[in-house]
Amino acid sequence: MHEVSVMEKVIAEVERVAHEHGLVVVTKFTLKIGALSGIIPEALEFAFQGLRMGTALEKAEMKLEVELARGKCTVCEREIEIGEFEYVCPECGGALAIIDGSSDIQLLSVEGMSRESNAYG
Repeated sequence: MHEVSVMEKVIAEVERVAHEHGLVVVTKFTLKIGALSGIIPEALEFAFQGLRMGTALEKAEMKLEVELARGKCTVCEREIEIGEFEYVCPECGGALAIIDGSSDIQLLSVEGMSRESNAYG
């Protein structure tokens, strides 16, 4: 389960961004996960629940957005959106070739409270 090591890096990055913007408590952050990243969203959530204690993200909500890839059938040439383990055309059963897709994980936003204002950032 490599989601634990991924989440350790995500938490460190969220804390760095929060500190950079004067936030002492993170209330919410959003990640975009490429469908080809190999990340299982449920496993990432499980890792987050275990690793967030004692950090600025202890009470934070994590929002995940999965970015689907696009594939093209090598037989009927139909283009479709695909998830991580989809390699067969639903139309004709031909093999799908990936034409566009991300294997990245990206931090989209961080929200929280600053010590000075007690407002959301």
